[in-house]
Amino acid sequence: MEHRYSQRIDAQLNVLLYSNGVPVAVGKTRNISASGVFVETIYQPQYGSRSMDIEFLPEESTGTDKYYVKGMIVHSAPDGVGLMIEDFDPGGRLQMQAAHKR
Repeated sequence: MEHRYSQRIDAQLNVLLYSNGVPVAVGKTRNISASGVFVETIYQPQYGSRSMDIEFLPEESTGTDKYYVKGMIVHSAPDGVGLMIEDFDPGGRLQMQAAHKR
């Protein structure tokens, strides 16, 4: 049984992942919550690398701006990485979810 602090929402958002300010991978979110996100990507973090910035890329049809957050890798798998989000703005999160929820 999983013990989570916030509800996860299925969301397929395009993202760009940064390590030390350098873009290192593209991916797509599988699910997202107020405290974390799982990103499907082929990127495998280097040993000891924990900090990662996430840039949510808007769909062309939405006309919204890009949205950046700071994250920390909490687990990795062959199909992606799980990140705990450090500075998610709740207002921005709700706006982003409303714009992309399907």
